[in-house]
Amino acid sequence: MALVLLVSTVYAEVSPPTFPSCSLQSGSGDIANYDNGLHQIVGAGLLEGADDVYSQANGNALQCFCAEGDSGIQTVWWRIGDLTSQEIEGFLSQGWVQENGLQWNLENTNYLAKNSEFSCAEPTPTPNLKVVVVRFQLLRLKELLL
Repeated sequence: MALVLLVSTVYAEVSPPTFPSCSLQSGSGDIANYDNGLHQIVGAGLLEGADDVYSQANGNALQCFCAEGDSGIQTVWWRIGDLTSQEIEGFLSQGWVQENGLQWNLENTNYLAKNSEFSCAEPTPTPNLKVVVVRFQLLRLKELLL
């Protein structure tokens, strides 16, 4: 009878932090705020439009770029301080890009960045149903009185 010993290494799975959507941001970015001009977008080159960068917890950042029209690029900047090279490689294989933050007006440390599309269009306001009902009732009352 032979004794077989299986040894495996278990790694804690690392998940990126959650970031808010650029669609929900209001006000100017606290790291950067440009109403127009040419802006460097990681993985996309120089693009013309508006750009805001908002600081997030733990040195992370959210970049919201809006080109002419309604198309936007949201870039999440994840400050990756303690990730191992294996963990970083795993994220790179999922479409993340590794950058030093200094050249992006962030901290002089490593970040993982990832782009996604979002709409820069202003939301269409919906009419307030109570106002519509009151106006209808006032019109009916006016008709009855005349």
